[in-house]
Amino acid sequence: MLVREFMRNGFNLQSPIPVFGFNSKIPFEFPLFQYIAAYVGNILNLDPIVASRLLGLIFFELAALMLFVLTHRILGAAPAFVSLVIFLFSPFTLMWAASATIEFCAVFFMLFSVNSLFKYSEESDRSRKYLQLALFTVALLLASLVKITTALVMSSLFLLALNKLIHSDASVSTKFRLKPETKFLFFPLILILLINLKWIQFADSVKSQNKFTALLTSQALADWNYGTLQDRLDVTNSFKIVNTYWGPIIGGVGSFFFFAMIGLFFADRKISIPILLSLLSGPLVFMNLYAIHDYYSIALYSSIVLLIALGYRSLFSTLSEVFRTKRLLLTSIFLATILLMAAASNYGKDYLYQKFVEPNSFPSLATEIIAQSQQSTNVIYVGCDWSPLIPYYVDRTALMIPPWAPKLSESDLAGFELLAICGPKSQTSNQILDEIRDLGYNLIEVSESVLRLEKISQFP
Repeated sequence: MLVREFMRNGFNLQSPIPVFGFNSKIPFEFPLFQYIAAYVGNILNLDPIVASRLLGLIFFELAALMLFVLTHRILGAAPAFVSLVIFLFSPFTLMWAASATIEFCAVFFMLFSVNSLFKYSEESDRSRKYLQLALFTVALLLASLVKITTALVMSSLFLLALNKLIHSDASVSTKFRLKPETKFLFFPLILILLINLKWIQFADSVKSQNKFTALLTSQALADWNYGTLQDRLDVTNSFKIVNTYWGPIIGGVGSFFFFAMIGLFFADRKISIPILLSLLSGPLVFMNLYAIHDYYSIALYSSIVLLIALGYRSLFSTLSEVFRTKRLLLTSIFLATILLMAAASNYGKDYLYQKFVEPNSFPSLATEIIAQSQQSTNVIYVGCDWSPLIPYYVDRTALMIPPWAPKLSESDLAGFELLAICGPKSQTSNQILDEIRDLGYNLIEVSESVLRLEKISQFP
């Protein structure tokens, strides 16, 4: 929806999204991805969804390239090709690769920053070293602004370059002493932190201007983002997260789990520990987000693929020595097995259909609303929580009233003519309808899920 607003009205840092009344603005992440998608959409005359999917696919492919470069650097050529095939062809990424999400944009910038950090630590020429430092800083800054949660959980991968950032003297006393160029990294890191804090402050100040969006500030969403102690003690949340990791990602290729376990327990700990920290930090810090939203696993997908590639290298290095078989042959067999098993995965096919095909149908409620309204008609939504799916297709100014909405006032409803109910009426929906009636409105049914608001003129 934000991409469409940018295509129509130009870039706006305040992120105008008309779902909480007139002039509602909901800035969360810095809208870099959305602006690029809007620019591409206008240049190529594309639908906003098509433009967003196209850009998401481009960043997905770029992220795959960055992962290949990183894996080749730390594990070698054969594991790099294995990681590339898994990254590109698992059911999980076949579904999310072309989705209209910002996740792979942030993943690309994070992997780019990790590769730049390696080059910075290895470069001897001063000018080239400063260039890599600049690239590292810009990439990390963009990743954190595009999706701060992704940047935080993937930052553990910087530890893969630890050996190049510390002195490796034989003396125990100097073994972990930071190199001078490593200490210099603290300056861009502090700068990035300050910029992100400033953005959060700006976004919260914008959202605070609307009584509905005021409940979406960083402080108000703390429990939602991080989860509560009760969320962490609830084993069903952990089960959901593990199922997200090993369900869509494996997609029937059960051998992935086997290779991941080899990578975790039997491979080089200097590589496996940073990967493990990345995998654990997301759910541990943002428990609720990872338990509810499966797409948050995109931030960890690169680490999972790295772990599988690490297990592949450990096992196939041993097999090539024991059976005196060329590693190229083993790699070819392994890659062919991945593709065949992924193609035969019923779970993967079902996942793709449920998440990628079904949602593309035009929502019946949107058709119903359009049939009962004009382009200038403004619509209230009850029972949709704050999902913008129906308002996007209806394309009118919306006022979504989620269960957590503040108490309504008469001024909130001014200018709205229709009310739409998403799904079957619930107790919460009925309470909201009663609240609207108490403010002096009749609700006249015009179709199965659409009501017309009529102000009672003599209401006390």
